[in-house]
Amino acid sequence: MDELKQTYGERIYARGKGYFDEGRVLTVVKYRNTLVGEVVGTERYKTEVDLDDFQCKCSCPYHLNCKHGVAILLQYFSGNYTDGDEAMASIECASTDDLKELIVRLVNANPLELLPYLMPLKETGSTNEKLVKGVDKQLKTMLKRIEYCYADMEFVQDFARLLKTNEEILTKELIFHILKFLVENCEEYGYFYDDYADDTFGDEIFENLCDSFAMQQLEERDFVRLRELYSADNYGMLVPFFDRLVEEANATRLRRFDSYIERFLDESSFIEFLINAGKTGTASALIERKTSLSEQTRFALYLKIDRDRAIEFAKRNGFYSSLIMHYHVTGEHEKAIGLFEEAIATKTNQESTLRVQINC
Repeated sequence: MDELKQTYGERIYARGKGYFDEGRVLTVVKYRNTLVGEVVGTERYKTEVDLDDFQCKCSCPYHLNCKHGVAILLQYFSGNYTDGDEAMASIECASTDDLKELIVRLVNANPLELLPYLMPLKETGSTNEKLVKGVDKQLKTMLKRIEYCYADMEFVQDFARLLKTNEEILTKELIFHILKFLVENCEEYGYFYDDYADDTFGDEIFENLCDSFAMQQLEERDFVRLRELYSADNYGMLVPFFDRLVEEANATRLRRFDSYIERFLDESSFIEFLINAGKTGTASALIERKTSLSEQTRFALYLKIDRDRAIEFAKRNGFYSSLIMHYHVTGEHEKAIGLFEEAIATKTNQESTLRVQINC
């Protein structure tokens, strides 16, 4: 509860607890490290919470770290939630007939929501061309809807879901078409920006496009096209797309294009890309050489490669504060105290030497 109050603040926490106590939380599902739920306020709001840091995104006007996030977390801690991981585990063990029966029941309950995502992806061992054309048309039609009007959170959720469901059959041309449209028309659809919350909410679309892009049979000219879009992007719309390149699955697929990807990322993100792509030798050399990065960043990146080498690197460079914090986090308090004393002694010796030099 203390961590919740620290994340959300006393006032938001109190309001969220009130919503929880009033039974306004309709449902909560835990899947992997995320909570997804629905809360009744002025309207029904969909809320998503990251269990790593308790941060939330919500369809309400507040949008981030709101009372609905607090209410969902309290519902989760009370034990009244659906465990999606258990559900997925049971599905993996289910027979084909049981799965078919389950799908039919779900479709009967909500055909409009589910049927578009249940069309067969394969036909006679190859991609269903009719399906590819259908997805292409559906996505382009959805884009047309926001060409001259504001794009809201509901559009983002629907569009991102459609992209994720069909990520393996999106074509390169369609991906570039969507990216180009979003860059060129951002002023018309409102940049996926929420004035009330002073925040953007379209990251999921660009992240899903990046995931699908990484699955393609790519060539060097595809990165030249990306560079052209990057140059035309005056409002940073593509930042979530490029940030997503660092994800391990994408980095692994794109490792041979590292010289192109370096142009889209800052130093820290590019080194992380190299680490996730398995190019740890190159990453280590950059960490050793990149003096523009802070000591905390360099040490944290090195830790992702090899802990012993990272500690040796930090000691060699006098990164005492980073090492002390690392030992504190890992519970190695005696090492932290010893290092603190060593740092004080080193500083004292340096000051004594400086005074002698000045006197001389």
